[in-house]
Amino acid sequence: MQAQFVVATRETEANFYTRTATGKSLALYRSPYVDVRLYPENKEGLPTIYNRAMKEFGDGLSLFIFAHDDLLILDFCWLNTILNGSSHFGIVGVAGNKRRVPYQILCPYSM
Repeated sequence: MQAQFVVATRETEANFYTRTATGKSLALYRSPYVDVRLYPENKEGLPTIYNRAMKEFGDGLSLFIFAHDDLLILDFCWLNTILNGSSHFGIVGVAGNKRRVPYQILCPYSM
């Protein structure tokens, strides 16, 4: 199964991989099973971008990963984690913030 990693950014394509957390993460954790669908210098709303990606790339069996350009991926096996979660639950999501509280669990779910 091929994963379609869809991300829009205000950065240029060249700057995306050096100036954004998501770009740096994707450059570090490259996978032959992930096609990055980058929408650089974007000024449109994310729903528009995400719907366009599903129309353009949703013909075959694909896993869509929709992300902001400030997503920092810290898991070497991030794609396996997403695949395991989506096969178990059908949909997987993450949420985060900029602060950690004492005794906060780093990874509350692991397959």
